[in-house]
Amino acid sequence: QAGSPETVSSILHGEDLGPQGIAMTAQTERILALTFPSMYQLLPNDSLIKSISAAGVDNIHFTNKTNAVATDSPSDYSKAIKKYGGSINSDSALYSYIKGEEGRVSPNISDLYRPARGYANLMDYAAASKLKLDAYVPPPTIDVTQIAGYGIPTIAGYDYGYTLGCVEYVAGTSTIYGSYPPMTCKTYSSSPRHNMTLSVNGDGTVPVPSALWMDTVSHPNVRSLWVDLGGYNTFTFPSKKHKDILSIAPLVDQITNIIKNNSTLSPYIKTSPSTYSGSGYISYSLHSPVGISLTTSSGTATATTSVPGVYYKIIGDTKIVTVPSDLPHTLNLTGYIDGVYTLDISTQDTNDKVLSTVAFTSIPTTPTSQAKINYIPTSTTTSLILDLNGNNKIDTILTATTSSTSITYTASSTVSDTIPFTSFNLKPKYTDPLPPPTPIDDGPTVSIEPQIIYTPSTSTMKSIPLATSTLVKKR
Repeated sequence: QAGSPETVSSILHGEDLGPQGIAMTAQTERILALTFPSMYQLLPNDSLIKSISAAGVDNIHFTNKTNAVATDSPSDYSKAIKKYGGSINSDSALYSYIKGEEGRVSPNISDLYRPARGYANLMDYAAASKLKLDAYVPPPTIDVTQIAGYGIPTIAGYDYGYTLGCVEYVAGTSTIYGSYPPMTCKTYSSSPRHNMTLSVNGDGTVPVPSALWMDTVSHPNVRSLWVDLGGYNTFTFPSKKHKDILSIAPLVDQITNIIKNNSTLSPYIKTSPSTYSGSGYISYSLHSPVGISLTTSSGTATATTSVPGVYYKIIGDTKIVTVPSDLPHTLNLTGYIDGVYTLDISTQDTNDKVLSTVAFTSIPTTPTSQAKINYIPTSTTTSLILDLNGNNKIDTILTATTSSTSITYTASSTVSDTIPFTSFNLKPKYTDPLPPPTPIDDGPTVSIEPQIIYTPSTSTMKSIPLATSTLVKKR
């Protein structure tokens, strides 16, 4: 009803549709999203942006504002900081950023990390349309039931930044990552990071405040229902999300009750705001030339396979996996090209309060490298086990110890690998997650502005709203 923050990433970075983009790759999805007027209409409106911001989440946040030197178009980042400051928390600033009014360069089609530039005429058209839609008021003769799902990690905001780290390793006298033989860093540089801020106050796509946008106080003929999708998915497989909400049995029964004027509530249906019934959750964000999977006692979750309670998402070149914090699991990382990667880990409670964050930055990888984290809910440390050359022997273990005031990292001296590395030359490569066999010059994402064709019509909009999250019933 009031839009979704996820639309921002669909336009700027693209999103795989279906496992590994089997239905549509992120590159194709971004091209279509850039030219679809309806995509711009699904951007969050100003009130929703400010509502989420008031809860402590910026729509777009820029970190490392003083870091003016970076390997990846530093001038673009500097221009954004100069124009928008540290954050974007209004629809006018968001629309300006999507249009690229700070002056950033349009990326090539296959470059999913750098944000694309939207079309000004489509943005203006959508803004005018949203003003009319947001002004809609249901007639008092119509009973409206608006329905929202919650309990599934949902994008609430974005964070752009850079991380300073090593991008080239050579044999040396000092120990880097506890490796054998000792290595030293030859080249330091900045690598870009694009993170998403998640909230369980949503159905995986639309946050609850948007789905329940109609005011029930000033409109007594409007009522709201909350669906505990997170709790429902605990006992249902495969997991249900935004697109499935009207097909789950409890809600189908509830809609039947509404039509029959039966006030009985079905299981997992609430009439007042409720906290997610599960535990808190951990989110792993990977920026990289590295594949990610997560194994629990129920199986292994990947881009193509699902596991109960585990949610897997790919936005641009950023992979995100979320899992309940009380569930033991193993995070698996597998390299597929030479490069470096950053792994961000965030632990949040059921109210989305961040309890701890850990970042393993500029970790070297090769086409045979492996790494893993064995997570135990009661542990106060996070250890990344590295097998840099892929011979199934540990090269080093990086451990992050979290306290209320600081995070410290230590490298283990207990390693089982004795095969030496003569050199690492791991220049960062920001390419597709699965790059084409041969390099191609695919051109910029934005060239000629699309035209909007208006077709004359005598039809008028009826005053009965129909949407996946809204049920109407005539009195």
